[in-house]
Amino acid sequence: DILIYPAMLSVGVAVISLTLLHQAYALQPLKATWLERDLQYASLKYQAQAKKGISFSDIKAQFPSIEHARTTRQASSINSTTAVLSDTNLYGLIHYSGDYSQVIFVLTWRTNTNTSIASTKLYRSTNYGASFTNIESLLDRTDANPLLWPFFYTSPTNKNFLAFPHATRSLMYITRDEGQTFTRVNFSQPINPRSLQWYPGEDNWILGLNTQSDVLYVTQDTGTSWTLVDNYVDTAQDFQWGDPTIDPAHIVYYNVYNPTDKNRGNYTVHLYTKQPPFTNPAQEFDPNLGRHDDFLLLGRYIFAQQTDSTGNPFLKVSYNRKPFQIAQIPSTFGHMNYIVSHINNLQALVIVQHVQGQFNLYLSDSSGV
Repeated sequence: DILIYPAMLSVGVAVISLTLLHQAYALQPLKATWLERDLQYASLKYQAQAKKGISFSDIKAQFPSIEHARTTRQASSINSTTAVLSDTNLYGLIHYSGDYSQVIFVLTWRTNTNTSIASTKLYRSTNYGASFTNIESLLDRTDANPLLWPFFYTSPTNKNFLAFPHATRSLMYITRDEGQTFTRVNFSQPINPRSLQWYPGEDNWILGLNTQSDVLYVTQDTGTSWTLVDNYVDTAQDFQWGDPTIDPAHIVYYNVYNPTDKNRGNYTVHLYTKQPPFTNPAQEFDPNLGRHDDFLLLGRYIFAQQTDSTGNPFLKVSYNRKPFQIAQIPSTFGHMNYIVSHINNLQALVIVQHVQGQFNLYLSDSSGV
Protein backbone atom coordinates (compact mmCIF):
# COMPACT_ATOMS: atom_id res chain seq x y z
CA ASP A 1 0.00 0.00 0.00
CA ILE A 2 0.90 3.67 -0.33
CA LEU A 3 0.54 4.45 3.33
CA ILE A 4 -0.95 7.42 5.19
CA TYR A 5 -2.19 6.95 8.75
CA PRO A 6 -3.81 9.36 11.26
CA ALA A 7 -2.35 9.54 14.75
CA MET A 8 -4.44 7.30 17.01
CA LEU A 9 -4.00 6.39 20.66
CA SER A 10 -5.25 2.96 21.71
CA VAL A 11 -5.44 2.08 25.38
CA GLY A 12 -6.93 -0.72 27.42
CA VAL A 13 -7.60 1.02 30.73
CA ALA A 14 -10.32 3.29 32.02
CA VAL A 15 -8.10 6.31 32.61
CA ILE A 16 -6.28 7.77 29.62
CA SER A 17 -2.94 9.39 30.39
CA LEU A 18 -1.42 11.64 27.74
CA THR A 19 2.24 12.63 27.83
CA LEU A 20 2.83 15.57 25.51
CA LEU A 21 6.35 16.49 24.44
CA HIS A 22 7.38 19.78 22.91
CA GLN A 23 10.67 21.46 22.14
CA ALA A 24 11.44 25.15 22.32
CA TYR A 25 12.52 25.37 18.68
CA ALA A 26 9.10 24.13 17.56
CA LEU A 27 7.71 27.56 18.39
CA GLN A 28 10.11 29.46 16.17
CA PRO A 29 8.69 30.95 12.94
CA LEU A 30 9.58 28.65 10.06
CA LYS A 31 8.41 28.38 6.47
CA ALA A 32 8.58 24.59 6.64
CA THR A 33 8.95 21.88 9.24
CA TRP A 34 12.46 20.88 10.32
CA LEU A 35 12.11 17.59 8.48
CA GLU A 36 11.10 19.36 5.28
CA ARG A 37 13.98 21.82 5.61
CA ASP A 38 16.49 19.01 6.18
CA LEU A 39 15.19 17.09 3.19
CA GLN A 40 15.20 20.15 0.97
CA TYR A 41 18.73 20.98 2.11
CA ALA A 42 19.93 17.42 1.41
CA SER A 43 18.16 17.41 -1.94
CA LEU A 44 19.72 20.68 -3.12
CA LYS A 45 23.12 19.63 -1.83
CA TYR A 46 22.84 16.45 -3.90
CA GLN A 47 21.86 18.49 -6.96
CA ALA A 48 24.87 20.75 -6.50
CA GLN A 49 27.23 17.81 -6.09
CA ALA A 50 25.84 16.28 -9.26
CA LYS A 51 26.44 19.59 -11.05
CA LYS A 52 22.80 19.95 -12.08
CA GLY A 53 22.81 23.72 -12.28
CA ILE A 54 22.50 24.46 -8.56
CA SER A 55 25.47 25.95 -6.75
CA PHE A 56 26.26 25.86 -3.05
CA SER A 57 25.76 29.62 -2.99
CA ASP A 58 22.18 29.00 -4.13
CA ILE A 59 21.73 26.59 -1.25
CA LYS A 60 23.15 29.07 1.24
CA ALA A 61 20.81 31.77 -0.07
CA GLN A 62 17.78 29.51 0.31
CA PHE A 63 18.78 28.18 3.73
CA PRO A 64 20.78 31.03 5.32
CA SER A 65 20.47 29.69 8.86
CA ILE A 66 20.47 25.95 8.32
CA GLU A 67 23.57 25.29 10.41
CA HIS A 68 22.45 27.76 13.08
CA ALA A 69 19.09 25.97 13.15
CA ARG A 70 20.76 22.61 13.70
CA THR A 71 22.82 24.06 16.55
CA THR A 72 19.71 25.60 18.09
CA ARG A 73 17.88 22.29 17.96
CA GLN A 74 20.70 20.45 19.67
CA ALA A 75 20.71 22.98 22.49
CA SER A 76 16.93 23.02 22.96
CA SER A 77 15.46 21.33 25.99
CA ILE A 78 12.56 18.91 25.81
CA ASN A 79 9.66 19.54 28.20
CA SER A 80 6.82 17.12 28.94
CA THR A 81 3.35 17.56 30.36
CA THR A 82 1.13 14.74 31.60
CA ALA A 83 -2.65 15.14 31.52
CA VAL A 84 -5.05 12.53 32.91
CA LEU A 85 -8.56 12.21 31.47
CA SER A 86 -11.07 10.48 33.75
CA ASP A 87 -12.62 8.71 30.81
CA THR A 88 -14.07 5.20 30.49
CA ASN A 89 -13.64 4.95 26.70
CA LEU A 90 -10.91 2.72 25.33
CA TYR A 91 -9.67 4.57 22.22
CA GLY A 92 -8.60 8.11 21.49
CA LEU A 93 -7.76 10.34 18.54
CA ILE A 94 -5.43 13.28 19.21
CA HIS A 95 -5.16 16.43 17.10
CA TYR A 96 -2.73 19.31 17.61
CA SER A 97 -3.49 22.45 15.61
CA GLY A 98 0.11 23.69 15.32
CA ASP A 99 1.01 27.08 13.86
CA TYR A 100 1.55 28.82 17.25
CA SER A 101 -1.71 27.43 18.64
CA GLN A 102 -1.90 25.96 22.14
CA VAL A 103 -5.05 23.99 21.30
CA ILE A 104 -5.14 20.18 21.41
CA PHE A 105 -8.27 18.06 20.80
CA VAL A 106 -8.82 14.52 22.10
CA LEU A 107 -11.78 12.45 20.89
CA THR A 108 -12.33 9.21 22.82
CA TRP A 109 -14.74 6.38 22.03
CA ARG A 110 -15.70 2.79 22.68
CA THR A 111 -17.72 0.35 20.61
CA ASN A 112 -20.43 -2.23 21.20
CA THR A 113 -19.86 -5.92 20.51
CA ASN A 114 -21.17 -5.37 16.96
CA THR A 115 -18.50 -2.62 16.45
CA SER A 116 -21.09 0.20 16.41
CA ILE A 117 -20.16 3.33 18.34
CA ALA A 118 -21.39 3.09 21.94
CA SER A 119 -19.93 6.23 23.52
CA THR A 120 -17.82 9.26 22.56
CA LYS A 121 -16.28 12.14 24.51
CA LEU A 122 -14.61 15.27 23.12
CA TYR A 123 -11.97 17.22 25.07
CA ARG A 124 -10.11 20.44 24.31
CA SER A 125 -6.96 21.91 25.80
CA THR A 126 -5.90 25.54 25.38
CA ASN A 127 -2.57 25.23 27.22
CA TYR A 128 -0.56 22.64 25.28
CA GLY A 129 -2.25 19.76 27.12
CA ALA A 130 -1.65 20.84 30.71
CA SER A 131 -5.42 20.48 31.26
CA PHE A 132 -8.44 19.42 29.21
CA THR A 133 -12.13 20.39 29.26
CA ASN A 134 -15.04 18.29 28.01
CA ILE A 135 -16.69 20.43 25.32
CA GLU A 136 -19.59 18.21 24.26
CA SER A 137 -22.08 20.74 25.63
CA LEU A 138 -20.79 23.26 23.07
CA LEU A 139 -21.57 20.96 20.16
CA ASP A 140 -25.33 20.64 20.45
CA ARG A 141 -27.62 22.29 22.99
CA THR A 142 -30.42 19.83 22.10
CA ASP A 143 -28.29 16.74 22.68
CA ALA A 144 -26.31 16.56 25.91
CA ASN A 145 -24.26 13.58 24.74
CA PRO A 146 -23.94 13.69 20.94
CA LEU A 147 -22.57 10.48 19.45
CA LEU A 148 -19.66 11.40 17.20
CA TRP A 149 -17.99 9.47 14.44
CA PRO A 150 -14.55 8.41 15.79
CA PHE A 151 -12.67 10.68 13.39
CA PHE A 152 -12.77 14.39 12.73
CA TYR A 153 -11.35 16.57 10.01
CA THR A 154 -9.44 19.83 9.68
CA SER A 155 -9.24 22.24 6.78
CA PRO A 156 -5.76 22.00 5.20
CA THR A 157 -5.49 25.78 4.94
CA ASN A 158 -7.39 26.92 8.04
CA LYS A 159 -6.49 25.30 11.36
CA ASN A 160 -9.48 27.00 13.02
CA PHE A 161 -11.99 25.13 10.84
CA LEU A 162 -12.81 21.57 11.99
CA ALA A 163 -15.73 19.22 11.29
CA PHE A 164 -17.07 16.45 13.53
CA PRO A 165 -19.54 14.09 11.76
CA HIS A 166 -22.30 12.51 13.84
CA ALA A 167 -22.05 8.73 14.16
CA THR A 168 -25.66 7.91 13.25
CA ARG A 169 -27.40 11.04 11.97
CA SER A 170 -27.14 13.05 8.74
CA LEU A 171 -25.40 16.02 10.32
CA MET A 172 -22.05 17.30 11.49
CA TYR A 173 -20.73 19.91 13.90
CA ILE A 174 -18.32 22.53 12.59
CA THR A 175 -16.18 25.11 14.33
CA ARG A 176 -14.53 28.08 12.67
CA ASP A 177 -12.71 29.29 15.78
CA GLU A 178 -10.77 26.18 16.81
CA GLY A 179 -13.43 24.83 19.14
CA GLN A 180 -14.59 27.93 20.99
CA THR A 181 -18.04 27.72 19.35
CA PHE A 182 -19.80 25.15 17.16
CA THR A 183 -22.54 25.16 14.53
CA ARG A 184 -24.76 22.17 13.81
CA VAL A 185 -25.12 21.54 10.06
CA ASN A 186 -28.10 19.39 9.10
CA PHE A 187 -27.72 17.66 5.73
CA SER A 188 -30.58 18.05 3.27
CA GLN A 189 -30.20 14.38 2.25
CA PRO A 190 -29.71 11.27 4.44
CA ILE A 191 -26.23 10.58 3.08
CA ASN A 192 -24.08 10.31 6.23
CA PRO A 193 -20.61 11.06 4.82
CA ARG A 194 -17.98 9.82 7.26
CA SER A 195 -14.73 10.70 5.46
CA LEU A 196 -14.27 14.37 4.54
CA GLN A 197 -11.78 16.37 2.49
CA TRP A 198 -11.71 20.15 2.07
CA TYR A 199 -10.79 21.82 -1.18
CA PRO A 200 -7.57 23.78 -0.57
CA GLY A 201 -8.36 27.41 0.15
CA GLU A 202 -12.17 27.09 -0.19
CA ASP A 203 -13.67 25.75 3.01
CA ASN A 204 -17.22 25.65 1.65
CA TRP A 205 -16.21 22.93 -0.86
CA ILE A 206 -15.99 19.51 0.83
CA LEU A 207 -15.86 15.95 -0.47
CA GLY A 208 -17.72 13.41 1.66
CA LEU A 209 -17.60 9.63 1.34
CA ASN A 210 -20.24 7.39 2.86
CA THR A 211 -18.00 4.52 3.93
CA GLN A 212 -20.94 2.11 4.25
CA SER A 213 -22.48 2.62 0.81
CA ASP A 214 -19.20 3.63 -0.94
CA VAL A 215 -20.86 6.70 -2.47
CA LEU A 216 -18.89 9.95 -2.93
CA TYR A 217 -20.60 13.34 -2.61
CA VAL A 218 -19.54 16.98 -2.86
CA THR A 219 -20.92 20.06 -1.14
CA GLN A 220 -20.39 23.69 -2.12
CA ASP A 221 -22.11 25.15 0.95
CA THR A 222 -20.24 23.53 3.85
CA GLY A 223 -22.55 20.54 4.07
CA THR A 224 -26.10 21.82 3.82
CA SER A 225 -26.67 20.32 0.36
CA TRP A 226 -24.72 17.55 -1.39
CA THR A 227 -24.30 16.44 -5.02
CA LEU A 228 -23.50 12.89 -6.09
CA VAL A 229 -20.03 12.44 -7.58
CA ASP A 230 -19.99 8.67 -8.14
CA ASN A 231 -20.81 5.21 -6.78
CA TYR A 232 -18.51 2.29 -5.95
CA VAL A 233 -15.77 4.58 -4.67
CA ASP A 234 -13.05 2.73 -2.79
CA THR A 235 -13.47 3.16 0.95
CA ALA A 236 -9.72 3.27 1.69
CA GLN A 237 -10.00 7.07 1.36
CA ASP A 238 -8.81 6.77 -2.23
CA PHE A 239 -10.28 10.07 -3.33
CA GLN A 240 -8.61 13.47 -3.49
CA TRP A 241 -9.11 16.97 -4.76
CA GLY A 242 -6.75 17.99 -7.53
CA ASP A 243 -4.00 20.49 -6.88
CA PRO A 244 -5.45 23.97 -7.60
CA THR A 245 -2.04 25.21 -8.82
CA ILE A 246 -1.93 22.53 -11.53
CA ASP A 247 -5.37 21.04 -12.12
CA PRO A 248 -8.68 22.54 -13.28
CA ALA A 249 -10.66 24.05 -10.40
CA HIS A 250 -12.51 21.56 -8.17
CA ILE A 251 -11.52 18.47 -10.13
CA VAL A 252 -11.75 15.22 -8.14
CA TYR A 253 -9.53 12.14 -8.49
CA TYR A 254 -10.95 8.90 -7.11
CA ASN A 255 -10.70 5.12 -7.35
CA VAL A 256 -13.71 3.12 -8.52
CA TYR A 257 -14.06 -0.63 -8.07
CA ASN A 258 -16.09 -3.26 -9.89
CA PRO A 259 -18.79 -4.39 -7.42
CA THR A 260 -18.67 -7.94 -8.79
CA ASP A 261 -14.95 -8.15 -8.00
CA LYS A 262 -15.44 -6.71 -4.52
CA ASN A 263 -18.09 -9.29 -3.68
CA ARG A 264 -15.50 -11.94 -4.40
CA GLY A 265 -13.28 -10.46 -1.73
CA ASN A 266 -10.38 -9.61 -4.06
CA TYR A 267 -10.65 -6.50 -6.17
CA THR A 268 -8.66 -3.72 -7.78
CA VAL A 269 -9.69 -0.24 -8.86
CA HIS A 270 -9.47 2.26 -11.73
CA LEU A 271 -8.55 5.94 -11.35
CA TYR A 272 -11.19 8.40 -12.57
CA THR A 273 -11.66 12.18 -12.56
CA LYS A 274 -14.74 14.37 -12.50
CA GLN A 275 -15.29 18.13 -12.64
CA PRO A 276 -18.18 20.49 -11.80
CA PRO A 277 -21.10 20.35 -12.22
CA PHE A 278 -20.41 16.61 -11.66
CA THR A 279 -23.26 15.56 -13.95
CA ASN A 280 -21.03 14.53 -16.87
CA PRO A 281 -19.62 10.99 -17.13
CA ALA A 282 -16.38 10.36 -15.25
CA GLN A 283 -13.14 10.18 -17.23
CA GLU A 284 -10.51 7.53 -16.63
CA PHE A 285 -7.29 9.42 -15.91
CA ASP A 286 -4.89 7.10 -17.73
CA PRO A 287 -6.56 4.10 -19.39
CA ASN A 288 -3.15 2.48 -19.80
CA LEU A 289 -2.77 2.42 -16.02
CA GLY A 290 -5.86 0.28 -15.71
CA ARG A 291 -6.40 -1.85 -12.63
CA HIS A 292 -4.32 -0.89 -9.60
CA ASP A 293 -4.42 -1.11 -5.82
CA ASP A 294 -4.43 2.52 -4.67
CA PHE A 295 -3.09 5.98 -5.49
CA LEU A 296 -1.72 9.13 -3.87
CA LEU A 297 -1.72 12.65 -5.39
CA LEU A 298 0.93 15.08 -4.16
CA GLY A 299 1.55 18.27 -6.14
CA ARG A 300 2.77 17.43 -9.63
CA TYR A 301 3.05 13.73 -8.80
CA ILE A 302 0.48 10.94 -8.76
CA PHE A 303 1.73 7.64 -7.34
CA ALA A 304 -0.11 4.38 -8.00
CA GLN A 305 0.62 0.88 -6.77
CA GLN A 306 -0.04 -2.14 -8.95
CA THR A 307 0.42 -5.87 -8.42
CA ASP A 308 1.78 -8.23 -11.07
CA SER A 309 0.50 -11.71 -11.88
CA THR A 310 2.74 -13.27 -9.24
CA GLY A 311 1.44 -11.02 -6.46
CA ASN A 312 4.44 -8.68 -6.30
CA PRO A 313 3.65 -4.94 -5.98
CA PHE A 314 5.36 -2.22 -7.99
CA LEU A 315 5.11 1.57 -8.12
CA LYS A 316 4.04 3.79 -11.02
CA VAL A 317 4.35 7.58 -11.20
CA SER A 318 2.62 10.29 -13.23
CA TYR A 319 4.45 13.63 -13.36
CA ASN A 320 2.71 16.83 -14.50
CA ARG A 321 -0.40 14.69 -15.20
CA LYS A 322 1.33 12.75 -17.99
CA PRO A 323 0.78 8.98 -18.44
CA PHE A 324 2.10 6.71 -15.70
CA GLN A 325 5.54 5.16 -15.87
CA ILE A 326 7.06 2.41 -13.76
CA ALA A 327 9.32 3.78 -11.03
CA GLN A 328 12.86 2.50 -11.57
CA ILE A 329 13.81 1.69 -7.97
CA PRO A 330 17.41 0.41 -7.92
CA SER A 331 17.01 -2.68 -5.76
CA THR A 332 16.91 -6.43 -6.25
CA PHE A 333 14.83 -6.90 -3.10
CA GLY A 334 11.12 -7.58 -3.41
CA HIS A 335 8.69 -4.81 -2.42
CA MET A 336 5.82 -4.86 0.09
CA ASN A 337 4.74 -1.25 0.70
CA TYR A 338 5.61 2.31 -0.32
CA ILE A 339 5.64 5.44 1.83
CA VAL A 340 5.97 8.77 0.01
CA SER A 341 7.96 10.70 2.59
CA HIS A 342 8.52 14.03 0.87
CA ILE A 343 8.21 15.80 -2.47
CA ASN A 344 9.28 19.11 -3.94
CA ASN A 345 9.61 20.45 -7.48
CA LEU A 346 12.93 18.65 -7.89
CA GLN A 347 12.29 15.09 -6.79
CA ALA A 348 10.37 12.64 -4.62
CA LEU A 349 11.58 10.81 -1.54
CA VAL A 350 10.09 7.32 -1.21
CA ILE A 351 10.51 4.74 1.55
CA VAL A 352 10.17 1.15 0.36
CA GLN A 353 9.36 -1.70 2.72
CA HIS A 354 11.04 -4.80 1.33
CA VAL A 355 9.93 -8.39 1.81
CA GLN A 356 13.11 -9.06 3.82
CA GLY A 357 11.73 -6.73 6.50
CA GLN A 358 14.06 -3.80 5.87
CA PHE A 359 13.14 -0.25 4.86
CA ASN A 360 15.21 1.64 2.29
CA LEU A 361 15.05 5.29 1.27
CA TYR A 362 15.13 6.22 -2.42
CA LEU A 363 15.48 9.66 -4.03
CA SER A 364 14.03 10.12 -7.52
CA ASP A 365 14.81 12.41 -10.43
CA SER A 366 12.45 15.32 -11.17
CA SER A 367 9.95 13.05 -12.96
CA GLY A 368 9.63 10.80 -9.94
CA VAL A 369 10.59 7.79 -12.05
